[in-house]
Amino acid sequence: MAGKLPASVMVVHVEAVYFQCSRAVVRAELWNPERQVDRRNLPSPGTMLRDITARNAEVATFDGKAYDEALPARVKATLY
Repeated sequence: MAGKLPASVMVVHVEAVYFQCSRAVVRAELWNPERQVDRRNLPSPGTMLRDITARNAEVATFDGKAYDEALPARVKATLY
């Protein structure tokens, strides 16, 4: 993508596919505006990672704010 080779490759061999899971998407009404959550009410990636790592006693602190601030540049540099 964009002239860059992938850092790694994964080959997946599918033995079975179950389509009934698509019903969950329909039941969740993902396209129903009344069921959607305003993005401003969702935690940021940095906040989620901070909260998850806070549960691990071996991890002292995780700077979620710094993670979020660096995220746009990191995505631009590493996405492709």
